[in-house]
Amino acid sequence: MVYCFKGSEKKLQPERQLETVSQSDQYLAALMPSDSTTKEGDLVAIWVKNGAALSKPVFLNRARAVTLEYNEIMPGQPFRIFGRNLTLPGRESIVRFEGSEKQKALLAKVVEGGPYVLTVLAPATVKPGVRYNIRVSNGAGKEWGESIAEETLLGRAAAPDPFALRVPWGTDFTFYKNSYNVKTDPRLSVKAKGDGSANDREAIQMAIDLAHKAGGGVVYLPEGTYQLKFTSGSGLAMQSRVVLKETDGIKPICSTALVPLLPIPNRSGKAAGRMLQPKASLFCGL
Repeated sequence: MVYCFKGSEKKLQPERQLETVSQSDQYLAALMPSDSTTKEGDLVAIWVKNGAALSKPVFLNRARAVTLEYNEIMPGQPFRIFGRNLTLPGRESIVRFEGSEKQKALLAKVVEGGPYVLTVLAPATVKPGVRYNIRVSNGAGKEWGESIAEETLLGRAAAPDPFALRVPWGTDFTFYKNSYNVKTDPRLSVKAKGDGSANDREAIQMAIDLAHKAGGGVVYLPEGTYQLKFTSGSGLAMQSRVVLKETDGIKPICSTALVPLLPIPNRSGKAAGRMLQPKASLFCGL
């Protein structure tokens, strides 16, 4: 049995019986009506009747959120919803943030959508510490067509996103104000030249290690060509909470000298592997 919802219904109940094509104890196949009672963009529900017993309705094309891109969210932050039936022809998808029962659900902005992915901007009034249920509708059936995602989003306070990662945890990189210019920073006892001739490996590595020791930082490489010459270990050993970055969009060039296969030491002092450094290996836009 089937019913196509218009959205104004007060009660869920089947409207007409479908033609059964085949059936068994485990499945049943039926034909949807092809007349004007079933229109594109309508919300469709079906019931199965076994004797006098009627099953609960199953919605064939109601929006269903399978997973959310993040588990936290900031005001106005973009995120994606992955699922099924997230859009229908001629309908406008709706996403709402539902906090406590005493708070009115917040309307999010759907900026791009398809049947399987919605890109959404979180409401500007998201509050930190509040866990939100996410209600999703493809616009059909009004309240009957709305479903709740199994996953939730925890509100976070708005904060700077210094590296433009556009992810909630991107704001945790609070060390971005601690910067080291490898050519001029007075904290460096050895400074880089960036002239393509001098060996700048020691200066850059020193900046990386100092930033890590300070709890994190940004190592800036101004415009130039940085030679990394070495006879043991590896070119540069990166540390946690340290970012290599160019200055004002200028892309530096680093090149490594040709060396034989060498053991790569890890922080425990033991060899972690062997590595061949190729001649003039370039990386830009650090």
